[in-house]
This record gives sequence, structure tokens and C-alpha cells, in this order.
Amino acid sequence: MTTKHPILLLPPRLFVRLNKLLGTCFVVLFSLQTTIAQTTIYTQPFSGTLAASGWTVNNLAAPWGNATFFGLANLWQTGDTESGMTANVCGGAGLGDPSLFMECTGLASGAAYLSDINTNRRVGSPNISTVGYTNVVVEFDFIGNGEGTTDKAYLVYSINGGTGWVVPTGAPTSTSPAMGGGGSINNLKSQICGSGQGRWTHITWNMPVTCEGITNLRVGFVWQSNNNSLGSDPSFAVDDVTINAVLTPAPIELLSFTAKYNSEKEVDINWVTATELNNDFFTIERSTDAINFSDLIYFQGAGNSSQVLEYFSIDRNPFSGISYYRLKQTDYNGDYSYSKIEMVNIVQSDFEIINSYCNNDQLEISISSNEKTTLNFELFNLEGEKVFYINEYIESGQKKISIPTNSLAKGMYIVKASDGKQLLAKKIIIQ
Repeated sequence: MTTKHPILLLPPRLFVRLNKLLGTCFVVLFSLQTTIAQTTIYTQPFSGTLAASGWTVNNLAAPWGNATFFGLANLWQTGDTESGMTANVCGGAGLGDPSLFMECTGLASGAAYLSDINTNRRVGSPNISTVGYTNVVVEFDFIGNGEGTTDKAYLVYSINGGTGWVVPTGAPTSTSPAMGGGGSINNLKSQICGSGQGRWTHITWNMPVTCEGITNLRVGFVWQSNNNSLGSDPSFAVDDVTINAVLTPAPIELLSFTAKYNSEKEVDINWVTATELNNDFFTIERSTDAINFSDLIYFQGAGNSSQVLEYFSIDRNPFSGISYYRLKQTDYNGDYSYSKIEMVNIVQSDFEIINSYCNNDQLEISISSNEKTTLNFELFNLEGEKVFYINEYIESGQKKISIPTNSLAKGMYIVKASDGKQLLAKKIIIQ
């Protein structure tokens, strides 16, 4: 789910006028525009072996395939023979910060390639999840050279776990320092220092929206070079590949969700939200095994709200025994999320109040019992005062209890019945 954040764009004259009129108030408004912080969701410093990094190498057929020259080949390597450096620093070796680089095997020369060999190899990351994030950005430090547009490294990415790869084009979003001549996102060339080493450059590139909210984003690099014996080192080295993104605001901020069995032999379901964003509706789901849930109740959401909202619903016909409840929240665009699961254990009583009604200044209460027992009956008004009390011996089956009501005020009361082990309560109205 992509969330767009409005940007405040003002003409210069209007900016000056508002600044004079609103003073510090305008400053506060402007600062709110810049508080959308990015979070690092993936980083790879290549401090160990290539296998340990989780990155994998694939040999590509086009445009020239891969070859060897007297047993030598250009391969992806990790190590400190090409040390990773901060931006604007010339390349070096043995400085304690390994990098990933393209090297001719057997030479142990760091980012140096043999220009007599056809090479076309991709190295790519494992799957990276961007679920719940927008504004995905890839960042990395690199050095690179080669020959024109033939011998070069370039960035690639995949949105389907490496089944297909996309080659972006154009300029990076930002570079520090500037890239070398002819450099672009699909021709990663850095400046060359006087010593002949590459000048480490920091790149950021805003990835397309197709990279948002997926579980299988991958990033990688391809090195390609032909065998015309022309080319200049360094080949390519990269370090500290990082994926940053903006955390998408949750559709709701759920403070609580509860399901509790009540004295009316029903389940009270309550939930409280602190905020709601594009919230279409809620669904209360019920299950007997906490795996297979079915829809029970639909409840309209508030759409957008920044206030604490309380919701209440009732399952009037709950399952006997253990059952499970959860809350499903659905956005306007169909995206949804779930709450934690609440368990309710409904234990069947040995007795129950099956009916109650008033008849000629008498409250008639029908009791059903599975065994012989003595029940304690109490009647309370809504102020909590006990207005009637009686003990009754109950045979197995049904029995009717009569409570005189001529001295009682009309209104709602609560009758409680207990056998010392279980307690039932029921609301009644005396008219």
C-alpha cells in the first residue's frame, strides 16, 4: 500500500509574505514537511566471504558470455585487497574494510581486470522485504572505470526474487563526489585519482514504486567487458550497499482488542483505536481451532481519525468450549491486517436461567439443572443493593422460582444464582 505525502510548494513572494505574517508558525509548518524519516531495512558491508553475504553470482550469455585466458578469469570477489573507503577518498588496500569487486583471478590485485577476456557476470543480493515501506532508495559506495560503454559495471534490480532483472537508466538521484566522465546509473564510472586509483563515490538512487511493499526485492551489479585488450583499471568495487525506505503509517493504531464471555452467555468484543488511516471497515472473525476463521460481524471504520475511538460488538450465539476471535481491518484499497487472537473458554454450567418474566406482582424465574443442588438466589438493583434473597433446593430438570415484586420499584434489576461453584447473572426488567 503506497501512501503519498503532500509537499508544500510556495512561490517565493508568497513564502516571504507568509513568513512575515506567521513568523515561527510558518517555520513549524515547514519543518513538518521534512520529518518523513527513512529507515534502513537492509545493509551489506561485505565484511566476510561472498557466500556469507548471501549474494550470488550468475554468468550471463549476452553480450559476450564468459571466457578464460590461460586459466585466468574475471570474477566477483570480496576481501581487503580492495578496501572500502568513504566518499571522495582514493582507493587503497589492506585498510581493514573489505569490499566486493571484480578481479582477475590469481592476481590478488583488487579491482583490476584482464581486458583480454569476455566477461559478463551478475552478482545479486538475497530477497529484501519492503512490505510496509514506501520511497525505497538504494545507496552504495563505489569505484569504477573500464572502457567507454563496453567495459563497465551497472546497477540492476529485481522485483520477483531474481526471475527477471531490470537495468535502470539515467543519472543517479545523487552522487558525492561527481561521477567520472560518461558515468551514469548503468555505467558506474568514478573519478580517477592522480595515483591511478579510483575515487570512492557515494551513490543514491530512488527506486520505482514497483519496489515498494514486496517481499522479494533484489539489487545487484553486472560487470561486462570484451576481449579487445583495451581498458583501464579500476574495474569496479562496491561497499556498504544499503536499502532505505519510509515506513508506511499503519492503517490503524490498535490500542486494544478483547473478547470476554459475559453473564448473559454472550461474548463481549471490544477494541480501541488511537488513529485510523483510510480505514474502510472491520471484520470480527471467529474460529474453533485458531486456524480456520469465518466472518462473524462487519463494522464500519472511521475512515481517517486521529482521535481515540472505542468499538463494541456482541457475539450472541458463541460456540461452547474454547473458541478464538480476531479483528480484521480492511483499507479502502482492499489491503488488510489482523489483530492478535483472543481465546474465550465457555464452560457449560450445571444449571442455567432459561426464562424470566413478571406475572401479577411476581417475578417468575425458570431454572434448568443437570443435577440436584441448592441454589442461592439474590436480586440487586442498579445501585448494587440486595433487595431479595432466597435459597432453593433444585431437583434435576426444571423448576420455577417466584420472587414478589409488589414492594419493588419498576426498572432494571440483576438476578444472581449460585451453587457455590458457579455463578450466573441475568438482567431483568420489572414493570
